Amino acid sequence: MIWKYAIASHIQDIVDRLPRWFERFSWAERRRQALVGGLPGKDRLPLHVHIRDPYDGLKLRFEEDDFETLVDCLPISAVCRETRVRVTEFCQLLVPHVRFQYLPSTLWSLKPPKEGTQPVVLRNVHCLPGAETLEHAFSQPTTLTVNAGQFKSAEHIVGMVSRFFGDKIQRLVLELWHNEGDPTERAYWAYPSGAALLDFKPFLHQDSAGDPAAIYVTRDRQLHVLESFWQSESRRLAIATHLLKIYEIFHVSLERLPHLEHVEVNVQQQGMSGTETTRLATIYKRDSIHRYPLILRDIRTNRSNWNDGTEI
Repeated sequence: MIWKYAIASHIQDIVDRLPRWFERFSWAERRRQALVGGLPGKDRLPLHVHIRDPYDGLKLRFEEDDFETLVDCLPISAVCRETRVRVTEFCQLLVPHVRFQYLPSTLWSLKPPKEGTQPVVLRNVHCLPGAETLEHAFSQPTTLTVNAGQFKSAEHIVGMVSRFFGDKIQRLVLELWHNEGDPTERAYWAYPSGAALLDFKPFLHQDSAGDPAAIYVTRDRQLHVLESFWQSESRRLAIATHLLKIYEIFHVSLERLPHLEHVEVNVQQQGMSGTETTRLATIYKRDSIHRYPLILRDIRTNRSNWNDGTEI
């Protein structure tokens, strides 16, 4: 276990050498917090991973990978393959939360792959985009935040997440946005062909023994909700749409992400007067005999004005 002491001896020196001019959300501040913890009273900033995929998986490029550069900044990681594995495992314990930015645009991308070539994953190393990833260090987080609206389907997002971040994820945070007046589904991927929609005429209960604001979804995609809450909720259609998309994620993740239990949605609706941000938090019951596998437990909305940035 001598390698653990070797890592610890380098940490303070690495932190001391980080740029002093860095801003609050820079790579240097994210690395500092990964090594020594977050600011008092606040969660540590997640490390960033940016992957560009303009050619449908045939040629992907890591444009930014805070986790691998964290591993690389520890000199002992270059001693041998086994030591690098140990350093990676040590850093995985420091990084429970990663922010994944998926970029399918062809803008500023590499040249298209030649016909018949094998799929390849590239990464930037000292501004050399052609350097192949041979000993890539994967983060294996338990919480992942991702810009979900860039994907083609629930299967696509779960496939990419499990491929590059492993199967230990317990909490998935989907970040979305759409313009005011657009239907809610515009923020997501397209509906799968032949998929049944959530029943927008839910089973209304007269009383509730649990949380009166919780919405339950059965395996046949029927909503169960307290009548007084549902009748007073003006965003009924939007909520049902969110639940359908979240249910898709859970359904396709049963094998690839076996520990996933929580999916949160942070959606920004942009309009002429400002931005409305809505957060939905759900929990999935993987017990096959559970009547309500999906439960919407929390809905919160904040509004900010473009003029002064204050919440309304």
